[in-house]
Amino acid sequence: MRNRAHLQHALPRCGVERVLSTCAAEGQSAVAPTAGESVPAALLKLLGAVYRGKCQITGFGFLTSAGSPYFELHLLNPELDHHHPKNLLVVCPNTRAQFKYGRTEDLYDADGWIRLVKLGDEDHLVRQIIDDIHGKFRKETRFLPAD
Repeated sequence: MRNRAHLQHALPRCGVERVLSTCAAEGQSAVAPTAGESVPAALLKLLGAVYRGKCQITGFGFLTSAGSPYFELHLLNPELDHHHPKNLLVVCPNTRAQFKYGRTEDLYDADGWIRLVKLGDEDHLVRQIIDDIHGKFRKETRFLPAD
């Protein structure tokens, strides 16, 4: 765990804005991020591979008895695209429960990626795959026009 002083030093590099939120959505898990909706198998597989089944918040992960990584997906904002990686986090069951039942503070960068989460009294940096992209590649998001 990193302390707040470390995070205060790291946050200005991310251009982060503070957003207060309370997560209380029901039915969020790896197969059903919102009640009655499933994540496409390809997206589930992609996110699992990208983060190696490890929690983006704590880094914790474990293997099931079948030998595959177990993780859950947390939908950050039910009003936004349910299938966009910006709106989904790969999390461990404990972190998922804290999102579901606890009060959280979320910090986002200027591009809308979550960068820091406060769960209870602890601050956690959020690992994002875009941070691993080499500097020569440009990060961009494209949206298709609505029909």
